[in-house]
Amino acid sequence: PRAVEAMIQDKVRLSAEVCGPRLVYPNGKIQHVGVGFAPGVAIPHHFNHYEPSSLHARVSGYCQAITGAAMLIDSELFWELEGFDEIFSFCYEDTDFCLRAAAIGKKILCSQTVDSIHLEGQTRNETSMRYQNLSAEIFVARWGGRVSSLSA
Repeated sequence: PRAVEAMIQDKVRLSAEVCGPRLVYPNGKIQHVGVGFAPGVAIPHHFNHYEPSSLHARVSGYCQAITGAAMLIDSELFWELEGFDEIFSFCYEDTDFCLRAAAIGKKILCSQTVDSIHLEGQTRNETSMRYQNLSAEIFVARWGGRVSSLSA
């Protein structure tokens, strides 16, 4: 509940249309504090992934995308962009949504004042990894070569 409250406060205070929380694994290491792209790489990555959360400032800020594990989205924007694209069978629909929002000038924010525990990947198996790879191919076909030019 504290994380949701912090997300709402940050979203309003920083005038963002999409907001997600800082997510950490049960061992206190970061799972998500925003999503971005390395120069020349079309597949997104999580910032500070696997680093101890205690070593990173609790400063909320804008980023290119956030994970769909927990998102606050203005309903008007969600309907305007027709929600998450169902062509993505297992991954990247959240990043795709954020990039589409950013492409029309919307702000994407990661609220970092509260740690939220996230058990990422608990249901992954060989089949889901095939779907993830298919989604990655679709993502690269759609966004490859364009993501690095989008500003955070």
